[in-house]
Amino acid sequence: MKLPSSIVFLLFLSPSAEAISNIPNQVASTEFTQTVYQFALEFANHIQPSMTPTQQEAVAAALHVNIPQSNNSPQKQSQSFSPTSTTTSTTLTVDSTLLEDDLPSLLFSTIHSSINHSRLLRLSLPPSTPITINLKSKAPHFIKNPIKLSTEDSFLDIVGEFSSSPTVVSGGIPLQNLKWEPYNNNIFVASLSLSTAGNFDGLRLSTKRATRARYPNGNPETDLFPDGYANFTAGETFKKPLDNPTDPADITVNTPDRSNLTYCENIGYPDDAGTQGGGNCHYVTGVGGGCSLLQYSPPSGYWCHSKIPRGLEYVTRVPSGLTWSAADDEVLGKVELASYVENQTAVVNAFREGHWFSYSFLVDHIDQASRYLSWTTGGFQGGEGADDANEWYIENLLELLDAPNEWFYDAPNEKLYYYPNSTNVAPPSEGFVATREISVFEIVGDSPDSPALNITIRNVNIVDTKLTYLEPHGLPSDGGGDWR
Repeated sequence: MKLPSSIVFLLFLSPSAEAISNIPNQVASTEFTQTVYQFALEFANHIQPSMTPTQQEAVAAALHVNIPQSNNSPQKQSQSFSPTSTTTSTTLTVDSTLLEDDLPSLLFSTIHSSINHSRLLRLSLPPSTPITINLKSKAPHFIKNPIKLSTEDSFLDIVGEFSSSPTVVSGGIPLQNLKWEPYNNNIFVASLSLSTAGNFDGLRLSTKRATRARYPNGNPETDLFPDGYANFTAGETFKKPLDNPTDPADITVNTPDRSNLTYCENIGYPDDAGTQGGGNCHYVTGVGGGCSLLQYSPPSGYWCHSKIPRGLEYVTRVPSGLTWSAADDEVLGKVELASYVENQTAVVNAFREGHWFSYSFLVDHIDQASRYLSWTTGGFQGGEGADDANEWYIENLLELLDAPNEWFYDAPNEKLYYYPNSTNVAPPSEGFVATREISVFEIVGDSPDSPALNITIRNVNIVDTKLTYLEPHGLPSDGGGDWR
């Protein structure tokens, strides 16, 4: 599993568009906007303490704020952003081993119930009263839905118990009382027909993440590139991109005009007159075209413009398939990849050419006779377009299950396959956890003028969230960067 989106922060920190252009699109109060920009300047000084006065002036000018008298003196903060409160704190405790809540003792069996009670307490407390929720580390805290915090939860401190064992908050679901049967070649199978896990894409045994069945074999926790990747031949292994069904609608924003700034250069594509045109003087974006083909949501972005200033070679596009080598065929051609037909969950992961970022593709066609597979979903994990890709691996096929700690879940037939570390010894009946939720904590303020304030989550291990790299999302780095 890749790094999960375990905590989602949507704090309505959108700056005023009027502060950086002549477009009147005020989305937050001037005081709020200036406070955020002042914090940004303080953070810039914090991470780059050696900035010269000229560099500091450039950052301040870009943020439309004044440089403080002394970088060593604390800045005056907006009252609403006070980091602490002098009001006496109220403490609640969550023990996941409890069968029910004990309200008189402020003991709760779930994080959700403790937060619901904290909201009731706030009705009779001053608005900025701190409330602490202590999480016991006796057993993992499994959640059935994301824990959603908002403005009403301001001044809330969720803290894991400081002990020899970590405090774990899990977005997964335990797989209990598994009855394993031998399958073949040290592979065991268990029915999940009575489980409520549903379809899942990640699995953990105790504290160790299991690996989806793959070729070439590899452990994403410990192996370093190029281990676990198949080789490629430039211009031959990967199939050229599909043609865009339609041309994009190109949009150029003429205000602000940065033509008088040094970094604005007339580079990029030639204009209709055959001279150099475009450049970085104006913001550009494209709607449709490659953004529609790759299913970005919304289908627009800088890289989908038909004449992006950074060059036509970067217009959004991705390879559409690959042909594996004769050496790879010793594994991929050895047995019929029958599990693909019913499950349709095979995934190819590959580096973009030049290793700028990595793609993930959901395979929708496999032709073993031609050593060929293709896809029409995926590849939207990066920004710059490319015709080719580099090293790759394929995962999530039962026929690739051939190494210790690998697994495969046959969702249509509700069967879990696992290859244990010990030869001919069945896996344990308890201890497996399947991923279920995409996020564990979500913090969303009510509005720009009523944000969520002073909410902390600390000393907590967040685990077992679902993969999100094939979930719909917008085009990465809409300002012309490379990555999502």
